[in-house]
Parts: sequence; structure tokens; C-alpha cells
Amino acid sequence: MAKLLVVAAIAWPAFLAGGFWSRAHDGPASLTAAAYLAAGCTSVHDAGGLVGPAFAPCQDLVAAGRLRLRIYAFATVNSLEHPLLGLLASGLHSGLGDERLRLGAFKVMTDGSSSGPTAATRAPYASDCKDCGILYWRQEELDDLLGRAHRVGFQCTVHAVGDRAIEQTLDAMARAQREAPRTGLRHRIEHCGICPPDLQARVHAQGIVPAMQPAFFWEFGDGYVRNYGRERADTMFPARSLLARGVPVAGSSDAPVTHYAPLFGIEQALTRRTSDGDVCGPAERVDLHTAIRMHTLNGAHAAFEETRKGSVEVGKLADLVVLAEDVSRVPAERLRHVGVALTVLGGEVVYSAR
Repeated sequence: MAKLLVVAAIAWPAFLAGGFWSRAHDGPASLTAAAYLAAGCTSVHDAGGLVGPAFAPCQDLVAAGRLRLRIYAFATVNSLEHPLLGLLASGLHSGLGDERLRLGAFKVMTDGSSSGPTAATRAPYASDCKDCGILYWRQEELDDLLGRAHRVGFQCTVHAVGDRAIEQTLDAMARAQREAPRTGLRHRIEHCGICPPDLQARVHAQGIVPAMQPAFFWEFGDGYVRNYGRERADTMFPARSLLARGVPVAGSSDAPVTHYAPLFGIEQALTRRTSDGDVCGPAERVDLHTAIRMHTLNGAHAAFEETRKGSVEVGKLADLVVLAEDVSRVPAERLRHVGVALTVLGGEVVYSAR
């Protein structure tokens, strides 16, 4: 058997949606957490709204030992009237909590989706149309919102898919840092999909951590070619180029948009293969070691947790996965089918295939 540590697979797990959380009915949460553990996922970054009314029931489940995943929970704000804006005046900020449940990034949505297609782009989608997607914020609004979160000590992250949205995000984060300098920021961009070389250089210079979704190519890659054109489709989610610049790209599932299993994302980072058999950007494929690192140590780095998890080292949490096959000997296109034999959390076996 080969050992693979999968401790920081970033996800938007469906079970963390507020509707599932109540003290009387936590069955779906426990069942879905069990499914994540069975897939070899021991930590998640929840970017879908756990912070809010669902947070207290989540604390109760964690305290009672009924939720075994480790959770880094974002405070997601999508309007200037959102009740979570009160957090910015409360004195709370990223890092509150413990190894089981921690308050994570302050998150803002700034454009549409890659699959919509509604991502905010600099150039129109196709040569015969003028559609450049959706931006939800004016620059001064995003500047103000991220600036406020930055000043009180939050890690900031923005859902930004298109190059126009990424540029707007980088401008806002740069202004926040100019006006209130901080060290060790690790501000993030969720997706960072259409990121040409000029923006890649800025991502590196500003110390941004992108959370990318290799699995999107299987689900949406054929649509990327149709909607954005072959040239842009081949350079979307440029993990290899960013990694070559020294950017610690994290691997993400964006579940439930794509499958939550880390091995599925690892496979797609190697193949970038669409469901119709096309390949989007073979030059941006990474090797197995790099794909694993994206979904382990780089994911831990994205949550300031690389000293506690993400690799097998003395002094770190004993979160690891034992696989049924040696993944170095498995064809790339079959990695998603490799079985999980054991999942260990804090030295305790929390899933066994037997």
C-alpha cells in the first residue's frame, strides 16, 4: 500500500450549507462528513456560508465529537447590507478557534462563474458577441470592503474567475496593503481562472495564494473551448505557470460544483481532460508530486496551517490516508478510482474500507 497525505483539500462542501445545520437534525452533516473521510479528505475550507447562524450548531457538533472533519470556515459577504459585515466591527478576525474549527477568510464574490459563462473578462467571450460577463462591485466598493476586512486582521479572499475580476481584486488588495501595511497576509483568490502572464506576475508580487479547481476541466472544459475560445481555454487555471513563478497554488474541489474527492482533483491536475476527451492546455498539466502537494501542503499553507498539517513530519497532526494502490504506478486517468483503505485523523482511524 502507498501512503498519501490528504489533509488540506479545499472544498465548498454541501453539508456545510446553513440549511443542513440544526441541533435536532444533524444527520446529513454527519453522513456527508463520513463521505469526505471515506474519500481521504480530513480538512475542508468552507467558502459557502458556515459562518453565521450555522456556526453555533457546528461548534456543538464538533464539541460532541459528531463532526470529525477539520474546518476552516469563511465569512462570506455578498452585499453591502449583509449581516456578517458586523464582524468587521466586532474585533474578531481570521485565526479564532482551534484545530477542529477555525474562523478563516473574509470572502467576497466579485464576478460570475467560468461555466455560466458569466466570468468578467477583459475581451468578449466570442468574436461575434460583446459579452464580457458580470462584475458585482464597482472598484471603490470592493476597495472599501476588502480594505475594512484587511485593517481589522482578516485574511481576505475573493471569488474572481475572469481576468477583469482578477485585476479588480488585485487592485483592491494592493490598495488595502498600501493604506494599512501588514506582514504575512496570504490573501487569496478563489478560482483565479483566466490569469494571463501580466496578472500572474502581480499574483506573485503581491503574495496572493490562488485556490484553483483542476476538476473543472472534466465538468466544464468543453464549454470553456466553446465559450472562451481555444487560446483562453488552454491557459485557464494556469497552475503550472504560477507554480513556476513560486506561487503556492492550492488544489480545490469547489464541491458540490465538482466532486469532493481529492484524488479526482489530483487526477485532473495531471490530465486537464474534458468529459468529451479533449485536453485544455497540456502545457499547464503538472506532475503527480506537484498535484499531491497542491492538495496537501499548499492547501494547508492557504490556511496558515502548514506547520501543523500537510506533510508527514514529527510534531504535525497525524492526519493521513492509506491508499489501496501505489499512485506512482497508476495511470493518471485512473487516479480517481484508487480506493481509500484507511483515513487517520489525529492518529485515530476514522475510516476503514474493511
